[in-house]
Amino acid sequence: MYGHVWVALGLLVTHPTWGTTALPVLARLYVRAKDVAGLPAADRPAFRTTHARAVELVRWAVSCLASWGKGRPEQLLHPLAAPETPWRGRMV
Repeated sequence: MYGHVWVALGLLVTHPTWGTTALPVLARLYVRAKDVAGLPAADRPAFRTTHARAVELVRWAVSCLASWGKGRPEQLLHPLAAPETPWRGRMV
């Protein structure tokens, strides 16, 4: 039916044996714009690009850090703060 694409936020960690790996923290399902209309109305999500979904995840992470009182994590989001930020290349 539809391909499944997940936008995921992960924590990079280094292990002495396995090297660097990512531990998933939060993920959101991405549905292509042309496929949204084919979903039942009750299950139809609002369309957002993969980059917009990634920004949502980063903002969520920063809000969690802020609630833990770890300095000023909003500075990490400075380049992502404006929705009109032009994205170049691919986010990995």
